[in-house]
Amino acid sequence: MSQKFPALPARPATARDVPELLVLQRCCWVDEAIANDTLDIAALHETLADVRAGLNRWHTWCLRHDGRLIGAVRARRDGASWHLGRLMVAPDQRRSGLGRALLRHAEAQAPPGIDTFVLETGRRSTDNIRFYRSCGYRLAGSAGPHAVRLVKPAAAETTTNRAGTTTNRAGGAEPAASGTGGAEPAASGTGG
Repeated sequence: MSQKFPALPARPATARDVPELLVLQRCCWVDEAIANDTLDIAALHETLADVRAGLNRWHTWCLRHDGRLIGAVRARRDGASWHLGRLMVAPDQRRSGLGRALLRHAEAQAPPGIDTFVLETGRRSTDNIRFYRSCGYRLAGSAGPHAVRLVKPAAAETTTNRAGTTTNRAGGAEPAASGTGGAEPAASGTGG
C-alpha cells in the first residue's frame, strides 16, 4: 500500500466505520477550512446520518492500522466519469504514501466504460493541488466559490483484479501477465 505500510489493504467501509469516518473527516477538513479561509465546506457540517447515507451513494474504502482508521476515500460513477472524494489521511500519517495509494486504489475500482477521473479540492489548497497534479490530474475549472475541479483521463488506466484479469477503462479485458504488480510510491498523501 505504501512504503511505511506495504501490506495495508483498503477495504469497503461499513456502518461500523461511520463514527470514525466522521471524526477523521472533520480532522482532515480543518486544514481545508484554514487554507481556504472558509467554514463553508460540506465535510465539516455532515452528521453521522449524512456519513452513513453516503455509504449508500458512494463506494467508500477504509485503511486501518492496528485497529485505527488512518485513511479513507470514496468514489462513484456519473456517466462516463468516476468521481473521487473524501480522500483523507490522518494528520500523523501524512507524507507516508497512503494518500497516493488510496487514490490509486479508488481509481482502480472504476467500472468499465469510465473515461475520466474527477475530483475537487479547495481553490487555495495548494498542497492538495500539487499532490493531485503529481498524480496526473489537471485543473479543469471552478467547482464553486471555494473549490476547483481536477480531471485525469482514465482510458490509459488498467487494473488487475484478484482473478488475474487486467481490465482497461474502456471495458476490454485480458489475462494478466504473471508477476505483474507495482511498488507503492512513498509520496505524500493529502488530508482534504
